Amino acid sequence: MQSSRITTFASALADPTRASAMAALLSGTAHTSGELARTCGVAPSTMSGHLNKLIDAGLVMVEPSGRHRHYRIASREVADLLERMDSIELPETDPPNRPRPGQGLSYARSCYDHLAGQLGVEMHNVFLDREWVVVDGQVPELTAAGEQLLTGRKNLKMVFGIGG
Repeated sequence: MQSSRITTFASALADPTRASAMAALLSGTAHTSGELARTCGVAPSTMSGHLNKLIDAGLVMVEPSGRHRHYRIASREVADLLERMDSIELPETDPPNRPRPGQGLSYARSCYDHLAGQLGVEMHNVFLDREWVVVDGQVPELTAAGEQLLTGRKNLKMVFGIGG
């Protein structure tokens, strides 16, 4: 394990504004610096400095697009690392009157090509319990029953309580 990479990641994520920007980018959607500045409640020039630190740490990449530069999480591995970090239960250390950022994102969000957060984990567990998916190694595979469920609109209504 390289402690220098841990230090680099921890330092980059330790700032609340940078952590909020990373949480906003977890959706897999690229954002401009201005969009992230508004989301995080800071000036665009401040966000630009924060994004440079995240790029230097290897956590964010930039994609030029005409006049704009779009920022996104650098890789699937970075997104997975952030999700794992967000799912660890730690003792409460925030002062009681301080809001905890990202609680909504911890409950439900999408990340790249999958559902994430508590809701995503609960759905994953239901699909495993009902044998709609099986996990071979770390790769989930849809079973025949799962395929039938997802291709049968009537079945989806029944399973998820949609319509009549």
